[in-house]
Formats: sequence, C-alpha cells, structure tokens
Amino acid sequence: MDVALKHTAPIDVEEASKILTKYIADIIENSLNNVKENGGLQSQVTLINKIVSTVLNETDENAFDSMSIDDRAEQLLAFFDRKKRFP
Repeated sequence: MDVALKHTAPIDVEEASKILTKYIADIIENSLNNVKENGGLQSQVTLINKIVSTVLNETDENAFDSMSIDDRAEQLLAFFDRKKRFP
C-alpha cells in the first residue's frame, strides 16, 4: 500500500514573488511545449505576447509594453556600445 505524504505551509508574504514565479514558470514552460507541438515557434511567440499583454494590463506598468516578442523571434546575443573602446 502506497501512502503519499505531503507537508504544506502558508506562503510567506516576503517570499511570495519568488515562490509564485517558480510556479508560473513551470506552467508557462509546459504550455509553450504544448503549443510548439501544435503550431511551432510562432504559436509560442503569440502565447508569450498574450502573457506580456496581460501583465501590462494588470499592472499598468508601461515598461512591459516594450517586452513583447517581435514576429521575427530573434534572440539578443550581444550588445556593443560603439562609443566605448575595448582594451
């Protein structure tokens, strides 16, 4: 006979952001894998942009407005400041 044991505790207010972020990251990763199988990268980009839009609407934080993913789905790998000189 298998017995499952679990231990729970209320989420600490000071740790809530970290704990809930880990939880939602797992949900988002699984969702992205699901839509990838059904529609590829473009479906993943669309889902992420919907999530970013929801965050923007819920927080009224305009900084999130520029965080949508462009349809080209390019990843920034490096950024160089032309004004700086490198040794």
